Amino acid sequence: MNKFQRRKATALMATSLLALTSLSFGSPAQAAPTEVSFWAPTVLSGGKDPYATVVAAFNASQNKYVVKLESKGGAQIYGQGLNTAIQAKALPDVFVVEPGVGQLQSVLPLADAGIVRSLNDTNAPKSNPVNDRQFMNKGPTTYAAAFAVEINAPVVNTTAMKRDGVVWPRTFDRMLTECRAAVARGKSFFYLAGSQFGNNGLMAQMMLVSSLYGKDPNWNRKRVAGTVKFATDARWKDTLGKVKEMIDAGCFQSGAQAGSFPGITQNVFPGRVYAVFVPGGTARDYRTQTGQQFDVYPMPMSNNTSEQRILYGVSYAASINAAAKNVEGAKAFINYITSRVGQTTFVAVSGSLFTDGTFNANRTPWFRPVASLVTTKKGLPSPTRGWVDPAVYNRLGTGIQGMLTGQATVDQVLQNMDSVWK
Repeated sequence: MNKFQRRKATALMATSLLALTSLSFGSPAQAAPTEVSFWAPTVLSGGKDPYATVVAAFNASQNKYVVKLESKGGAQIYGQGLNTAIQAKALPDVFVVEPGVGQLQSVLPLADAGIVRSLNDTNAPKSNPVNDRQFMNKGPTTYAAAFAVEINAPVVNTTAMKRDGVVWPRTFDRMLTECRAAVARGKSFFYLAGSQFGNNGLMAQMMLVSSLYGKDPNWNRKRVAGTVKFATDARWKDTLGKVKEMIDAGCFQSGAQAGSFPGITQNVFPGRVYAVFVPGGTARDYRTQTGQQFDVYPMPMSNNTSEQRILYGVSYAASINAAAKNVEGAKAFINYITSRVGQTTFVAVSGSLFTDGTFNANRTPWFRPVASLVTTKKGLPSPTRGWVDPAVYNRLGTGIQGMLTGQATVDQVLQNMDSVWK
């Protein structure tokens, strides 16, 4: 075989191999999917993780990008870790934030610092609930995309209450009576993770939304203007005074000051306590895990039921790092989160509500006890969204722990909150 014949044979072999490859494996392989890094707080309920679920659904929906989720601990730990990453300039492409300004992971201070990028070129501006946009926007610019709307009020083991002949109290005085009755039967009405300032703070927010912010929605603006203070406001004193009344009535478990997040399910599942302070959508997860009926009830803060309110609004959202390595992939993920498909995936696991404001108590039966408050617009956003420094919330939560131990008074807690308001 001469040189020309050898070249021809080699060319024919190459052509045959290419044809064989095409027949056997389809079209030539595409480039490897582009990775998008994503951080979220860890779900502590023990059920499915809604963030992991929506990530898996997004990855399965297309083959251009792959989102890699890292769960970074509970909300309290997550906020601290996020701030460490900010200092180290080690943020992921996408990460979970909270609306407003009052928490370590709040989005508006991040926007002011140039840490997160505009989402105006995504579907987030249209998808975000109208009432929450002020907490996720700076002027016309959107910096966060809501996952869902939360109803936050005590989650109650209705099965355990019915077994013991207990009816959820509608007034504060009746609640104290039920607390004493629970102690008499060897139980506690509430479980409080008192060692965690975040759980103490969530309880306080569930109380404040009726006792203060329902009456004066503009209180935070007045505090910013300096016309009111925590320590001199009668309604703040009354609210924390009611926490003291609850402590004295035995509403919380013994040793509540050392209570932990794992203790929540360890006590409410077997019915040793009736109610816990967790996001309302958790009731769905608890139903699935235990086969018992869990429901969301409003926190009774007055003897006048017309004053009753609930926390209602976006709890968690997603932002894109201004220095993201994969901006296009991050935007694709944001668009999936805000799509109807992505929303359906998330709320199916989280037990929360769609961002478009639709509410159907038949589809979310755990919210039936608060349905009338939702439909009559008696839901208010988290009070902390307008607090100017995360230290204020920390002082509230740690102050309540001090009240549990008897080492702090109402006046001391409120004065400490004022001292860190900047």
